[in-house]
Amino acid sequence: MPVEPWAGRRIPRREDDRLVRGGGRFVADVDLPRTLHVAVVRSPVAHARLGGVDVAGARAAPGVHAVLTAEDLARRGVGDLPVTWLQPGQKSLASPLLARDKLRYVGEPIAAVLADSRYVAEDAAELVRLEYDLLAANVDPLAALEPETALVHEEWGDNVVVRLTADAGDVEQAWREADVTASARLTVQRHMAMPLETRGAVAAVDAATGEMTLWISNQAPHRVRTHLARLIGWPEHRLRVIVPDVGGSFGLKDHIYAEEVIVALLAASAGRPVKWVEDRREHFVASVHAREQVHDAAIAARADGTLLGVRDRIVADAGAYCANVGVGPTATTVSMIPGPYRFSNYRVEVDAVATNKVPTGATKFCRRRSAGSSTTAATTPPPCAPR
Repeated sequence: MPVEPWAGRRIPRREDDRLVRGGGRFVADVDLPRTLHVAVVRSPVAHARLGGVDVAGARAAPGVHAVLTAEDLARRGVGDLPVTWLQPGQKSLASPLLARDKLRYVGEPIAAVLADSRYVAEDAAELVRLEYDLLAANVDPLAALEPETALVHEEWGDNVVVRLTADAGDVEQAWREADVTASARLTVQRHMAMPLETRGAVAAVDAATGEMTLWISNQAPHRVRTHLARLIGWPEHRLRVIVPDVGGSFGLKDHIYAEEVIVALLAASAGRPVKWVEDRREHFVASVHAREQVHDAAIAARADGTLLGVRDRIVADAGAYCANVGVGPTATTVSMIPGPYRFSNYRVEVDAVATNKVPTGATKFCRRRSAGSSTTAATTPPPCAPR
């Protein structure tokens, strides 16, 4: 019996009826008895030396159960957020859960306040006093390559996260044979995903079984579980990550974030469920941005329109740190530039640079590789040769 073709058919979505009737269950809907709530203290400046974080007033506020700082994390032996998709030669850019020594972008987490309600936590967070010395902010990816520009990470000696190249064919020969050449500077603006549901996390520990459950709005629960177990020292087989309905992601929720780890740590120490849901203002500075790039692109062609070669010089803004996908999305750009066109000669050079901006990550890019892969499109000639 022939199989009825699916192409062109209207396929009803199975979840729509429940969602349009208000039957969805999102992270914000996870309400457990005796839940405590988190508010995050964030950097008000793009670049500064952090002299001190005075949390005495916040800790003494009524209804506050704990205030977590980088010093507390160090005592617990909690490390930085990992970068698992490293390009060859890439500087790690692993980000601390809470800032220490230096503030590198507006919105960087500095402390977390745990209280009876989000209202109490927010009020107490305003009692945290910061001491810092302002530094010049590096916000232009092109200027980030100049010798006199402020260094985001002084220990590097420059702002270059990684240099990538891709070559195929003979670009110089293509230009010698060309009847026509053209070039342009193309700027791709920084942007971010804007899902209807912001990020959130709820964590609870079952005292009887020793199992921790984490509810998050995320695309990659298994990856989060693995990273979280390593970061907080929790046995992975006793860590359960649940993703309820997700109100959009577009790649932005394909990462593990500091707040998810903090919520889990606080739930483990408090012995009570802990909840954090990002507000819309936080979303702009607490969730990853993407794609800011400057391209100096050129093509060589014959008079009849035959494309002979393409070359591009890219400067990509990685922000102050990288999400766990590193500069992988930038490397993916290298393989996507040729598009559907047929030509044999191709060269791309990429400088991914650090700036005092929100870290970058994945936003709806289409090619994926397994975590920890060290081979990327940036080190392999693209599939652009004639067939």
